[in-house]
Amino acid sequence: MERALRRVGADIPRWRVLVLASERGSISVSAIAVLPVIRLSTATKVTQRMERDGLVSLRRSRYDARVTEVRITAQGSAITRHVRRTASTIFHQAFAGIAPREIRNLNELLERSFDNISDTVPRSSRAGRAKRPIWRQPEPGDVAPPIAM
Repeated sequence: MERALRRVGADIPRWRVLVLASERGSISVSAIAVLPVIRLSTATKVTQRMERDGLVSLRRSRYDARVTEVRITAQGSAITRHVRRTASTIFHQAFAGIAPREIRNLNELLERSFDNISDTVPRSSRAGRAKRPIWRQPEPGDVAPPIAM
């Protein structure tokens, strides 16, 4: 994905920012950091570089001076169209022959796995989850590092 995005002038963080800014109109840098799961410092640096490149504009929120809002520019919209086509081609190739139900199951499993290791999951939503070891002893037939489930 990274190589394909570079060919159209983007990378993974830029792709995420472009898509969010194109879908939401105006979005804060902190929301960008939370939604695509990147650090706030990374989101700040990426959006500043994107502003220098003319892909987005940055401005202080009129409601809260601590908030920086990101808006996509016409040039950013043009790049977004290329990025979306590139990503769509790769996703169609990656999921060819896989049923939509299987893709939903995969997404649900990945989300649960992320929640298990995420520092952003509120403690209250972790209540009742048993502490379990991450690793278990390998068993015959294991083809990947054994992970306790």
